[in-house]
Amino acid sequence: MRALFAALMLLALPVLAHDMVPGKAQSQAILIKGATLHSVAGGDQPNTDLLFEKGVIKAIGQNLGAPAGTEVVDGTGKHLYAGLIGLSTLLGIQEIEAVRSTNDVEEVGSFTPEVAAETAFNADSELIPTVRSNGIALVEVAPQGGLVAGRSAVMRMDGWNRRDMLVRADTAMHLYWPEVGDEAAREKLETFFANAEAYRQRRIDSEDQTIDASLEAMTGVMEKRIPLFIHADGSAAIHQVLRFGDRFGLKWTLVGGRGAERYANELARRGVAVAVTNPQGLPSSDDAPYDEAYALAGILDKAGVKVAIALPSSWSSRDLPFAVGQAQAWGLDPKKGLASVTLVPAELLGIAKQYGDLTVGRSATLMVTDHPLFDYAGVSVKALYIDGAAVDLDNRQKRLYRKYLQKGQ
Repeated sequence: MRALFAALMLLALPVLAHDMVPGKAQSQAILIKGATLHSVAGGDQPNTDLLFEKGVIKAIGQNLGAPAGTEVVDGTGKHLYAGLIGLSTLLGIQEIEAVRSTNDVEEVGSFTPEVAAETAFNADSELIPTVRSNGIALVEVAPQGGLVAGRSAVMRMDGWNRRDMLVRADTAMHLYWPEVGDEAAREKLETFFANAEAYRQRRIDSEDQTIDASLEAMTGVMEKRIPLFIHADGSAAIHQVLRFGDRFGLKWTLVGGRGAERYANELARRGVAVAVTNPQGLPSSDDAPYDEAYALAGILDKAGVKVAIALPSSWSSRDLPFAVGQAQAWGLDPKKGLASVTLVPAELLGIAKQYGDLTVGRSATLMVTDHPLFDYAGVSVKALYIDGAAVDLDNRQKRLYRKYLQKGQ
């Protein structure tokens, strides 16, 4: 039976590769006219034109002229947004959670900082077209497992292979905080960081220092060149993380953040951003407010914490617009809501000069929608451009929908 099952799985695996053709590099200027443009820097701008060429935004304003050969797109009644950025996802490294052969999310061992997530990225993942059809243009692919799991990378949601799709490697090192009662694991973690700093100093002092691949990979973190993303939930765990960050003087971001409202002022004072990963969850305890998860982003923002909203896993980031809309309904400022899935993730990942907002000089990574994006019940993404290339928004779910519409006709 095991042999038969294995054979069947091998036959089934080819269906996990999508057959979408990647968009071609932009060959002519494109002018979108008369849309409502939504920008973090410039706010909402009705009846606005946007011109982009060779993958870069060239002009924004009203009544822009179209250079010869420009493709003109009527944006009347439409809305323009920067492409969304999914933080801390497993997209491309996990296809079906229950099928081990389609999972490449973690390495063996508690400390594997040398792991680079992009090396395992599957550019043909069937999930990619589904995620990007909701306007997600870029994702951070992050490893899991152990305590220090490795380094993440930012990937475009279109391309022939992982090299085409790689935007930036080494965007963050990912640390998964141990359970509060696991003192042995916490001590190992602190010892590892102390050893990493000692190794860094020895490398500075002597060229003869033997190279240790694991500790060498930590050098960028200890020198604050590579941000540290610490995954932790619960007020007790966050209290420990604050002390840990202070001890080693790290540049870090809190990922998860449930219970962070208790330490909002402490996080703001330290300049620690929070990627809220459970914005639609149930209350954490019987006596917690029913809207605990929905209100968290707004509470942190009001305290002065830089907030991103993330939906980890292999494809939950497709629901980012829904999560932001809910957070806005529970008190998150609309401008900050847009930033939480565009500019703030771009800043945290070190790509904000190119991505994250609609401004002249940034990448033409943007979408056109028929309604305001965070009004999730009625919105549809009509066009998506990544670095100026038009992306095919079809996917397997849409094809199946069209197929079964014909049943019984």
